[in-house]
Amino acid sequence: MRFTAVLPILAAFAASAHAASGWANSCTGQKISNSILTANCINSSGLTTATSIDLNTCLVNIFGLLDCGSDLIAGLTPNAVKRHRHTSPVNFNQYQQLQPSASELEMRLTAVLPVLATLAASARAASGWASSCTGQKISGSILTANCINSSGLTTATSINLNTCLVNVFGQLGCGSEGQALKTCNDCTVSSATITCSCLKGGNSDRLRSSVDSNNCIGNRNGALTC
Repeated sequence: MRFTAVLPILAAFAASAHAASGWANSCTGQKISNSILTANCINSSGLTTATSIDLNTCLVNIFGLLDCGSDLIAGLTPNAVKRHRHTSPVNFNQYQQLQPSASELEMRLTAVLPVLATLAASARAASGWASSCTGQKISGSILTANCINSSGLTTATSINLNTCLVNVFGQLGCGSEGQALKTCNDCTVSSATITCSCLKGGNSDRLRSSVDSNNCIGNRNGALTC
């Protein structure tokens, strides 16, 4: 689960523009004052929060054309804009010089691989609880079961589902400290399948949603864990 959770972070590391796309689909009331964009956006719990961002951190003027980009790229453009505003195409070779070199990318990848290995090992250790546990039931936000430990003995164990599950617009999913049961209720469990009634957004509409909790919860030496 932890390894799965880190994949969006890696995607953002490789292509931040794509990772940051689509905000308007989950935000309303957007407006701009000077360089500040403000909006009301739905969070992972389905609640609406007021938020803002300085557009200087997201947008760049490349020879008179607005685009997604960082302050690093923006630093190249002021003099060029005066000479080429609205007339010259982007100098791709100049832009490409800003991109990380192969050696820099290799160094970053080398640094992150041990972390990925640790997360992958943790995910494997925590997967597949239902095959080694019986008598599972849910009361409120608590999942309890009888699970086999490394000695072959069965022990009673429990876990708060708020630490393992998240509600994303009415859909149950795996998420560390996702607090799903704050916006979901009436939960049942059948084998590893957990089904709840979850709020879809800022209103009172609910959706009956299920998740394979083998991807979220594991049996670690007789104890349920995320």
